[in-house]
Amino acid sequence: MCTSGQGLREDARPRDQLGLPPGTAVLVTRKSLYDTDNRLVEMSRATLPGDRTRMLFTTHLERW
Repeated sequence: MCTSGQGLREDARPRDQLGLPPGTAVLVTRKSLYDTDNRLVEMSRATLPGDRTRMLFTTHLERW
């Protein structure tokens, strides 16, 4: 399940933490993984410089 309620907005904190100049895009990803009983088993957040980040997601899962 993916949700995003924040939309696009300027937030200099992640950019400043990465030491990037003003105007540089920042990609913030959040991931939540749930087991088959809908229990949260993993959460992660990654903040990446948008001017040098390329992402590809491929997930092939079979129900167990």
